Amino acid sequence: MIRQKIGKKKPHRNRLKSTIILNEYILEYYKALADAHRDGKLVASVSLGFPHEILYAFDIIPMYPQNYSAMYPTFGKTRETLNKVENKGWFSDICSHHKLGFGALLYDLQLKIGIPKPDIAISSTSPCKSMAKFGEDISKFLNIPYFLLDIPFAADSTFPSHHIQYVIDQYKDMIAFLEKVTGKTLNYKRFQEIEKLSVQALRLWREITDLSATVPTPMDAFDAQVHMLPLMSLRGTTTAVEYSKILRNELVDRVKKGIGAITAEKYRLLWEYMPIYSEMDFFSSFLAERGASVVTNTFFFPLLDKSASERHITWNLPFFRKAYCHKIMLRAQVKDFMGIYPNTSLRQRVQTIKNTLEKFSIDGILIHCNRTCRPQSLPQYEMKNIIETELGIPCLIIEGDSVDPRLFSKEQTVTRLEVFLERLRSRKVG
Repeated sequence: MIRQKIGKKKPHRNRLKSTIILNEYILEYYKALADAHRDGKLVASVSLGFPHEILYAFDIIPMYPQNYSAMYPTFGKTRETLNKVENKGWFSDICSHHKLGFGALLYDLQLKIGIPKPDIAISSTSPCKSMAKFGEDISKFLNIPYFLLDIPFAADSTFPSHHIQYVIDQYKDMIAFLEKVTGKTLNYKRFQEIEKLSVQALRLWREITDLSATVPTPMDAFDAQVHMLPLMSLRGTTTAVEYSKILRNELVDRVKKGIGAITAEKYRLLWEYMPIYSEMDFFSSFLAERGASVVTNTFFFPLLDKSASERHITWNLPFFRKAYCHKIMLRAQVKDFMGIYPNTSLRQRVQTIKNTLEKFSIDGILIHCNRTCRPQSLPQYEMKNIIETELGIPCLIIEGDSVDPRLFSKEQTVTRLEVFLERLRSRKVG
């Protein structure tokens, strides 16, 4: 009898070795959060887009409920948590990211990692105007102080002086707010040291994302979405700098050896806006098996601030500049907040995408229409028409939601992805 030799299925993705170290840093961060009150530190519920470096200067540990939202879909009780929050009066079409983060703070149904109740809530409206209501609700239900950093919408590349002054005045109020709740005076020397660490980490992230433009890309957007966590939660710490160097060095080594994020890169894609966290494994595996690599994502797009005294790259994660003066906020730094990708007009976003297409050698764009994120998703249909008509790049709109699995159809998505990839193949051979 002849036995057929059964081998292991050939992997289509090359896993980053840095992931092991990343997991250690993540555990250390969440342990620090869990032990914060025991160690005499305050915890702040912080929205994406807030310059949390100043919190570290006050010995406040930033906690992002949106991070919990992204973690929930990987565990399985997302529907149960969403139902509990919706029974509190939050409608089904309200931002699921906010509902799930809110549910994590109130119920902690499945994470079971000792989520501490925050002492203060802080929000910034730069990435999303609904952040204001999210922070307000957390403050209301947990009965904690709340501060809102309101960032005006950037209709175009110009920033009215009264808008800039409006944000500068809020920074002064924010420092006064933090001094009141902590009973401490801001230590500017320590703050400057934290700023320097933040700038180092951000510059390293620029190097990392620049390396992703290499063909084949050494790290795709699915990996970047995970490996940017230290930059999001630990900016201003030595940990963020150390890990960014480890990741950068591994990617440099991959580039030298010609190792890509996937084993056989044929098509290079751009993902528009937030990922579908509950389906990241599906998308990464499905696309990798067919030679499609999502090389970048507008969720962490860099913006070039040409008005600064030096040509300085700013990110979709605003921060205090190295040259920050404790008496007045530099105008250029305020522009960083106003000019981040989600806070700009449709035309500005299309221009940002246009500037990225050639650098990253993009063949096609996957546009995630996030069903519970109306302000960001409604312009995407017009965006698709503009990009295909004016730039000649094929686009596919994927209906779904960043964390609510009830709003995603895998079967429908598979069919549409197959057709889209066939369209890209035809363009390559044609």
